[in-house]
This record gives sequence, C-alpha cells and structure tokens, in this order.
Amino acid sequence: MAVEAGVIMAAALPSVFSGIIILILTRQQSKADKRAQEREEREELTLESLNAIFSVTKELVDCTLYGKEPNGDLEEAYNYKQKTKHKSEEYYRKRAART
Repeated sequence: MAVEAGVIMAAALPSVFSGIIILILTRQQSKADKRAQEREEREELTLESLNAIFSVTKELVDCTLYGKEPNGDLEEAYNYKQKTKHKSEEYYRKRAART
C-alpha cells in the first residue's frame, strides 16, 4: 500500500510543479503587460504635453517677434496646454496613490 502511494506521488509531482510554474509565469506576464500599458499611457501624455508647449511657444513667437496681434489662437493654445497639464497631473496623482 505504501509503495502505491509513493508511485502515485512520484507520478503527480511533475504535474504539480508544472502547474506552479505556469501560475508564476502567468502572473509575471500579467504584471509585465500592465507595466507596458502604463508606460504607453505615460509616453502618450508626455508627447501630448510637448505638443501643447510647442503650440503655445509658436503663438508667442508670432506675437513677440512678428508683431502678430494675440487672438483666439494664443488663448486656444494656452487652454490646450492647461488641459494637458491637468491630465498629466491627474495621471501622476493616480500612480502615486497606487504605490
């Protein structure tokens, strides 16, 4: 009877180890996918912020160097910059709260 239990245990151990390894790999892949998604979101926000700064700078240069009267374009660029700034701040606040 003890021999049969030993044989069954010996036969079951590889399956148990395989299951544990698959579980660990699945969790690691899930964490890696989440980090990649967060990185993509952060990069997108960074690019949007750079674009907003460029828009404001372009309008300010036109007004300062070329004497263009400030009009709705400058205000629109400024509002866009403020919106992206708030989006970035909100993203970093959420990230700080999760850690």
